[in-house]
Amino acid sequence: MRSRKWFTLTLSVVLSFSLLVTACGGGGGGAANEGNRDERVALMNKEGMPIAKDKMTMTAFAGKFFASADWSKLMLWQEYEKMSNIHIEWETVQIDSLKEKRNIKLAGGDYPEMFFASALPKTDLIKYGSQGTFLRLNDLIDQYAPNFKKIMEQYPIVKKGITMPDGSIYGFPTIFDPEFKSLFYGTPWMKQEWLDNVGMKAPTNLDELVQVLKAFKEKDPNKNGKQDEIPWASAL
Repeated sequence: MRSRKWFTLTLSVVLSFSLLVTACGGGGGGAANEGNRDERVALMNKEGMPIAKDKMTMTAFAGKFFASADWSKLMLWQEYEKMSNIHIEWETVQIDSLKEKRNIKLAGGDYPEMFFASALPKTDLIKYGSQGTFLRLNDLIDQYAPNFKKIMEQYPIVKKGITMPDGSIYGFPTIFDPEFKSLFYGTPWMKQEWLDNVGMKAPTNLDELVQVLKAFKEKDPNKNGKQDEIPWASAL
């Protein structure tokens, strides 16, 4: 089986895409040694975009909530690919089978270059990190992650929470901006393209909201020639 232990980066949720790919020194494989890792790092720009000097591919394992979601077609990852020059080949599993599939992946030794949103417990981080399966990120954070380093300095609890008993850091935490109030308060979202297509602005009061939703229902905001839009929906 392939061994990629020096290239494997574990994340609960990615904080910075540029940090993610720079830190792991990723690519399409290679022997598990520091020499090859340094060669991969040499293929990347230390600052700015694109991250990779030439287009490269990384493999990643991730948990997802919706079975129908094809991550290779998500606009988020497509835009990051354009910005970074890095293509990610995703292997995704649903949350209800994540633990089983993740453990099989780890036990099999055929590692992806990145675990993303995989709910790795600290016991696994310590176990596989001490074995050299997961890449120790401390020095790479110092070299390539000034923004995240600043967060750890400003909020020591962040560094404390991701640091293992031996002082190693193997993954990044989930961090939410406290100013991003929509995340906390359940603020509704509207598609700007739909607003533009029906010639309206985002509502500022209840009466305007009713008019916008009525327009969404009656004026074909997705321009498919059918009156089939649902003006209000909830994922709950």
